[in-house]
Amino acid sequence: MQPKKRTVGIHHLIAATLCAVLFSGCITLTGAEQTATAQQRSSEHVPSDGQLFTGRSGGELAQMVPAADPKDVASPEALVRALHDSVSGPVGDWDERRLLSLCLPHMVFAYPEAGAHGVIRISVVSLDDMARQVKKAHKSSPWLERTFVTHVTRGGNIAVAYYNGEARKGPTGKLIERGISICEMIYDGKRWWIASDIWDDIGSRPWPADLDPERQR
Repeated sequence: MQPKKRTVGIHHLIAATLCAVLFSGCITLTGAEQTATAQQRSSEHVPSDGQLFTGRSGGELAQMVPAADPKDVASPEALVRALHDSVSGPVGDWDERRLLSLCLPHMVFAYPEAGAHGVIRISVVSLDDMARQVKKAHKSSPWLERTFVTHVTRGGNIAVAYYNGEARKGPTGKLIERGISICEMIYDGKRWWIASDIWDDIGSRPWPADLDPERQR
């Protein structure tokens, strides 16, 4: 059964573009051809400079991104709040520097989405692509993202935040997205960085008990 068409949030704005690219490149291959094609497609998703990194200090990483507000990166909780604040704002020009300052270079966003016949499809989005789509969205409408309940588990220099929230077209605007997220973060000795962010838009389904704002009061 074909699902009903619905308006989606910032997180899902690029899904249609990604699917079009993937389907346009689909051909039937076997054996070694499949392996070669998979390797080629994997490399195509690396940002244009083609360079990931190893063994970078916090100072070296800081030189790769815009300067961060120390309050934004002081704790995992602050980092999660800043992530969603950074993509929120009025209609008009949107400045991507705050978003980029929070994240490790080359970090990714990912989400599942139910397609035709209930098939779950997974999309992976680069930081640069996300920034471009947020900028595009702000040209046509205001945007507000807010979080409700956040649970953070920290061990050594890593942390995971499990939380929920929503996206609207402005403070009193239409509800666009309502979902659950997991954010992975790394500490460099001076500040926290976002390594990845994944989410699932649950629509009108109830919140899980441990993320229900009413039960947390």
